[in-house]
Amino acid sequence: MTTTEMPRWRTDDLYASLNDPQLDRDLTDLTGDVQALETLFDTHAVRAGSPVTPAAADATLGELNAILTRLGRVRAFVYAFVTTDSRDEAAQTRMAALTTLALPLGPLSARLTAWLGGLDDAAVSDLLEQSAEARAHEHRVRRAAELARHQMTPPEEDLAARLHPASGGGWNKLHGNVSSTLAGEYRGHRLPVTALRALASDPDPQVRQDAYHAEVAAWKTQETVFAACLNGVKGEEGTLSARRGFTDPVAPSLISNGIDRQTLDAMQAAVVRSLPDFRRYFRAKARHLGQAQLDWWDLFAPVGNSDTHWDYEAGEEFVERQFRAYSPALGDFAARAFSERWIDAGPRDGKRSGAFCMKWQGPDSRILMNHDPSLDSVSTLAHELGHAYHNLQLGSLRPLQQETPMTLAETASIFCETIIQNAALQTAQGDERLYVLETQLMGHAQVVVDIHSRFLFEKAVFERRAGAT
Repeated sequence: MTTTEMPRWRTDDLYASLNDPQLDRDLTDLTGDVQALETLFDTHAVRAGSPVTPAAADATLGELNAILTRLGRVRAFVYAFVTTDSRDEAAQTRMAALTTLALPLGPLSARLTAWLGGLDDAAVSDLLEQSAEARAHEHRVRRAAELARHQMTPPEEDLAARLHPASGGGWNKLHGNVSSTLAGEYRGHRLPVTALRALASDPDPQVRQDAYHAEVAAWKTQETVFAACLNGVKGEEGTLSARRGFTDPVAPSLISNGIDRQTLDAMQAAVVRSLPDFRRYFRAKARHLGQAQLDWWDLFAPVGNSDTHWDYEAGEEFVERQFRAYSPALGDFAARAFSERWIDAGPRDGKRSGAFCMKWQGPDSRILMNHDPSLDSVSTLAHELGHAYHNLQLGSLRPLQQETPMTLAETASIFCETIIQNAALQTAQGDERLYVLETQLMGHAQVVVDIHSRFLFEKAVFERRAGAT
């Protein structure tokens, strides 16, 4: 299956197209719904210091969930076009309209947190006893107190939420749009960086080296833009973190991901202790490739030989079969995702890099990836299907109940990825066994070494920005 033949995700189960009149009607209705929600919040005095009554909690939580459900469907539909072709002007126009109509939800969310966060333990217990909606959102109600301690004044929170689309959010959008259209010159052809990145696992060392230099050269053409994006996004985060009384910009992410500083420090210490072992692995790989040290373009070089050509079609078949061997329900789920075209698989010009899974409607999801013919890419498919399976389990819950910290959100995905890698190892023989083992080590290096390096880089960016004059 070639890149052009790889499946693209289905979108017409939500709307016929970006020009569907029903989409216009839903956007108009949503604008009115958001305005009505603002009125509802004002009617019940949902703000810091106001009394929290069971009736007010039932009304506001119920209506906020209803709007987020409708908004989520529209946003997912439009995002499916923006992420697969950032040059689609109709999609960008729709996304801009969606951002504008949803703008008040940021300030309303801050007001809800301040309102619920003002309750003491006794008042929380009373509310949970008397309000069905509060009981259904107990975690959010109890967590509000911690979040409210780090809020600015209500006018400042309102301003920050309304400015975000034009500040950090705007810089983030620019980064996505520019990076998705970026291309490099490779052997007389112009290829998107997603296609160049896919060549990082090619068996031919010269292909890997040429693709690496082409990719780096492509990124350098936009280095001023990306530096500005990074500066804008992290600048907003750092400024707001300080204004909200956090000790550093890492502290907000600890709250949002449900861990404490001691846990993060223990994780980082474990990473540092493991680095000598990863250095041994990189040196061993370099020796196997006949080098004194491992070049950047050889980080993902295949080692050993695989009798399986891991094209996308073969990857689908392998994933479904191994999922089914572990759990018939999981195998049926994968088959459904493939048959119902949940996945946009291949790299192409204008498409975002990397991979992600997003909620679609109800228990359904959509998965974006940039497949290359390797076991590592098939593992990515399994990983994203793990997220989709998690979404399936959350499908009966409402949006505010589906909010999940990263520490939990990655559990199902890594579990499903492990099923695939263990199965590949069990069935491999000879040089293919080495290929599978090395693929596993590459994945572990990305999770441990690569993410740790990003943590250190981001920490340095915040520190340098704080010290800049």
